[in-house]
Amino acid sequence: MVKKEKLGIEELIESVSETVTSSKKRKNIFVKSKFYMNNLLEIFYEFKKRYPLLFYSIKRIFFALITMYAAVIVIYCMISFIVKDETYLMDISGIFAKLGIQVGDAKYNQILATRKKILGVDGTLLH
Repeated sequence: MVKKEKLGIEELIESVSETVTSSKKRKNIFVKSKFYMNNLLEIFYEFKKRYPLLFYSIKRIFFALITMYAAVIVIYCMISFIVKDETYLMDISGIFAKLGIQVGDAKYNQILATRKKILGVDGTLLH
């Protein structure tokens, strides 16, 4: 009877070890990817703790670039809203009188559109 119990225990151990090895083979790809992502994050945090000044500098550079980009957007909006069309043609307005071109003519509008295109302020604000 002791031998029978021993055999039963050995069979149980074998069946448990088989299920463990078969479950290792059949692991889901999401479980593996979660493990690897956690491992990479842990390595990243270790590196971040080791070199805090480097990450502080990178963060400062990143926010400086965002600030510069926002400043360019604000300046472009101000130019688009505040500057009048006549300002773009002020330097050649004396020539218009000699050529007989009036404000609002087709030729005037064509020259104005060309000037705006050269300066990069043509079109709508959001395009």
